[in-house]
Amino acid sequence: MMTYDGYRKITVRVEDKVGVVVFSDNPPDNYFTLELMEEFSEVLDKFEHDNNVRCVLFTHAGSDFSHSAGPAEDEYMKKTGATIEEMSEHFNTLGGDLLARVIHYSNPTVVAAKGLAMGAAAAFYECFDLRLAGESFVYFDADIFWGAAGTWGMMTTYMPLWLGRNKFLDFLYFGEHFNARQLLELGMVSRVYSDDVLEGAALAVAKKLATAAPLVVKAYKERMYDVLYGDNIPKWRKRELEIGTIVSASEDAKKGIEYGLRGETYEFQGR
Repeated sequence: MMTYDGYRKITVRVEDKVGVVVFSDNPPDNYFTLELMEEFSEVLDKFEHDNNVRCVLFTHAGSDFSHSAGPAEDEYMKKTGATIEEMSEHFNTLGGDLLARVIHYSNPTVVAAKGLAMGAAAAFYECFDLRLAGESFVYFDADIFWGAAGTWGMMTTYMPLWLGRNKFLDFLYFGEHFNARQLLELGMVSRVYSDDVLEGAALAVAKKLATAAPLVVKAYKERMYDVLYGDNIPKWRKRELEIGTIVSASEDAKKGIEYGLRGETYEFQGR
């Protein structure tokens, strides 16, 4: 029998064929760290080989989904001696791989979140099949106002296709603070519940999906992505990483992120 003990950033249980993963890292901070990504990737590996898991539900402890990476990047550099460029490459590779893994996971995946979802955690939220939210859910992604360019595949590989041109640009330009109802209109949230019933509602949805025929779910998902992407993903991801590397090395990116973290506005110079 598969066991799911010993994780530091998540707790895991299996209930009525639902693999329930609860993100809990000093809530409400719930920093989206490299360790979290590694632990969740390992759990997904186990779920794929566990006949008792037919649906994955990812939720969280505390009032907020995640305050993004927080101090995780600095901690990684201190621990490994990596440069900021090496850390960024490792973080981007692991993050991009995890998003792709969840997006193309064969069984149904569900995420349930309330409170703040910021930066990398917001991109992670979008990669699940069904995205459930509490009324308090707020999605913060200020890339263009902080001088940052996403490199995990979400912003410029998946979302333009998922949302279409107009809704993608609406999100890009107004994305600093989208609430649950606004995200529902864009199609970025599947359903909205009051915070107090979110967890129970999400589990009920996941348990229902766990009764679906796995071969049919897998076939439909694979065919859908064939229609949407063909064999273009590697080419698009390569281009995204090239652009992201150029932007990240710019003075605008360095100053924009520095100012943004302080709640200030930087006057970009275009270099």
